[in-house]
Amino acid sequence: MRIREVGWALFLAGLPFAHFLWPKLDLSHAQATWSALWLAILWAASFGQPQRLGVPNRPLGLWIGWVALTTWWAWLQTVLIKEVYPTPLLMGLVHAMLLVIFYQLIAQTWTVKTLQEVCRWIARACLVVMGYCLLQMANLDQFLNSIDTDLRAHDVVVGTIGNPSQLGLYLALCLPVLLAQPAMRWRWAVGLCVGLVLLTKSAVAVVSGFLVFGWWACWQKPRWRMPLAVAVSLGFLWVCVHLSFLNPSGRLDAWQEFYRLTKSRLITGWGFGFVYHLSTTISDRASPIFQWRHVHNAYFQTLIELGVVGLGLVGWAIARYWKLFWQHRRVPVAVMCSAIFLVFLFSSALNFPDHRWVLGSLGMVGYAGLFALVGEPC
Repeated sequence: MRIREVGWALFLAGLPFAHFLWPKLDLSHAQATWSALWLAILWAASFGQPQRLGVPNRPLGLWIGWVALTTWWAWLQTVLIKEVYPTPLLMGLVHAMLLVIFYQLIAQTWTVKTLQEVCRWIARACLVVMGYCLLQMANLDQFLNSIDTDLRAHDVVVGTIGNPSQLGLYLALCLPVLLAQPAMRWRWAVGLCVGLVLLTKSAVAVVSGFLVFGWWACWQKPRWRMPLAVAVSLGFLWVCVHLSFLNPSGRLDAWQEFYRLTKSRLITGWGFGFVYHLSTTISDRASPIFQWRHVHNAYFQTLIELGVVGLGLVGWAIARYWKLFWQHRRVPVAVMCSAIFLVFLFSSALNFPDHRWVLGSLGMVGYAGLFALVGEPC
């Protein structure tokens, strides 16, 4: 392994365990601290390495421009009207800039070999997380509790992620990486991963697992494409009829309340980070969005915070991605990246993987990894 690959392996493979370095921080802030540290190191190191121009990504450029513009406008209005410097407004912009740096580093410096080597270390980290889950099943974990205080009195398997639902989603995102490992000994790891996903009882994670196997089979076994398309269509119709399947935590009621409170500014949005700010102003425990710091639907949250303009740019970026994938659909590494990104897109409709570094980083590998593959000179 080259030094650059070692840095990326330490960053992405170590991310699920960042909390152990800073036990006084909560899981989310420990992961964010680890990510910011390593992205700064890798970005600084990239200036001494050759970089490609990469494949143009106009929707991503326009998206970060829109985030910066709306943040600047909110900052200016606050300074002029309230005569204070709203420093918390910059938190969302800083995270957005870190994502852009993350993307550029992968798209402009990674090769196919780098992608494969880093994913191998991600798979090894997943093995450690699954081993930690087995310790929790045996009630031998003395280091980590669930982040949900209601679950701490019970023996709940949360891995190093802190939440059963997000653990299941982490494993589902890692599943394509495990399937892509060439050695046969990784097949038992795939079986263990599937078993733990089922153990979390997360509907989103279980469906994501089915999506991964279906997508994998679709490109590995072309004759399965039609039956799989029929199965997916029937599954979609079933969900439409049984909407309660999507509402175990009051999502539908909460989405209606979010829409009622924010519908007056759907074109430009309320600004990056608005939903978190809104959650701090609601003290009524009877409200369906009391303590909801996330909308549990990344697309709806994008609409609230960045408006139709921001959501349209996200849709353009997604369409651009799948156009590139179609051009490289016969490349196994591209299939792996697309499977990761597919799980990320699906889970974003019912969860918030983009707000968790340990989940979002895997989504970024699936997204930017394809651009690195396409941009590598032959």
